[in-house]
Amino acid sequence: MLTHTIFIFYLLIFLLSTIGYGYLFANIIFKDLKTLNFGYLGVLGFFAIVLISITSSFLFPHNFTHNIILHAVGLVSFIINFFNETKKNFDQFKKILLIFIILIPGIYVFKNHDDFPYYHLTYALNLSENSFMIGTGNLGHGFRTLSSVFYYHSTLYLPFIKFYLFHSGPFFILIFFNYIILTKLIKKFKKKQIDFVYFFSLLNFTFVNVAFYRIAEHGTDRTGQILLFLTLIVLFEILFTIKSNKDKNILF
Repeated sequence: MLTHTIFIFYLLIFLLSTIGYGYLFANIIFKDLKTLNFGYLGVLGFFAIVLISITSSFLFPHNFTHNIILHAVGLVSFIINFFNETKKNFDQFKKILLIFIILIPGIYVFKNHDDFPYYHLTYALNLSENSFMIGTGNLGHGFRTLSSVFYYHSTLYLPFIKFYLFHSGPFFILIFFNYIILTKLIKKFKKKQIDFVYFFSLLNFTFVNVAFYRIAEHGTDRTGQILLFLTLIVLFEILFTIKSNKDKNILF
């Protein structure tokens, strides 16, 4: 029971830290992005952590010290920004926590992707143990097929859990995707905007949660496909449904 409690605690920390990096990314790149919901900020944060991970891998191994500092910064960023708009963000927190609870069994109930022991695990673990990994592709085919997900996973190497959550990156992407789509569908339904984007969003929501429900088996391809679906929805919104130039610029 204690082990499961620690795992769930860490998963929640990673979730909030990733959203926190979304806020940091917005502060650096385009502050209006902070007006987006936790789902979009989570995707931005995932991207920001991957960039940091790739850059720092040339200088440091992603060991306990590196990762504790990295996620502490993300958590502090989340807390500071959370209290800037407490009422709005508390409402968002309750909703994303509900999705977190609903999806968390997917981490437990299915085996990992077939390629996980072959190179998913070894690539991320190598990043955790070594720095400046040049030429490792000569050691095996797996090291030539890198993924941004591996770099994200290497930042999840922390005390007690070690490498046991190196398959959870897709779990967070699925949470952020569902939060974005559900928020969009509910908002459009309340305003009776039953348009092309509504049905396209509903179709993607249904497909992803029916066809991709085996979270532990996602590997790397399905994470990219989910983000592609989200990109297409946003693109259609920019082209066909959103009238405000400010809102178009933020989504663009």
